[in-house]
Amino acid sequence: MRGMFGLVALLAACGVVILFWTKAQHPADVAKKGMEAQENARQIAGVSFLDSIKVNPVEGNRPYLAVVWLDPAGPAVTQYGFMLNDQIVEIGSMSIDTLGGASIAKDMIVEPTRNPDPSKRGTFVVLRAGQRITLPGGATVGGASTPMNAGGLPPVGPR
Repeated sequence: MRGMFGLVALLAACGVVILFWTKAQHPADVAKKGMEAQENARQIAGVSFLDSIKVNPVEGNRPYLAVVWLDPAGPAVTQYGFMLNDQIVEIGSMSIDTLGGASIAKDMIVEPTRNPDPSKRGTFVVLRAGQRITLPGGATVGGASTPMNAGGLPPVGPR
């Protein structure tokens, strides 16, 4: 009888070990699932304005910020209507020159986007193909408005 209890206990212990062994995950599997979860979280959270636009300061007689890269799905394009090669000449109601030059203004580019209420966010004035345009909205400063596509944004693509 004692031998029988010992044998049953040994078999139960082996069963538990096998159960844990089959359920255990390899560290690479855990890391892969973690990376997938991070990517899903990034997609849910969205991209910040600052992560969707890259600008280079251009100093000179009339300093400006040159738009050198845009995330096509980011808020700089989808909410504000920026295009590649836009020249930002005003942030909010202040010109780049008034802000102390392009290098200083580069750090202030996110300021108009900080208000969570889109109707109370600031604007940008850009030079695009020689015209001064207010973003968001596409209104030309001192002239006719920029044509908009069905999404309410300036047309994208070659001109």
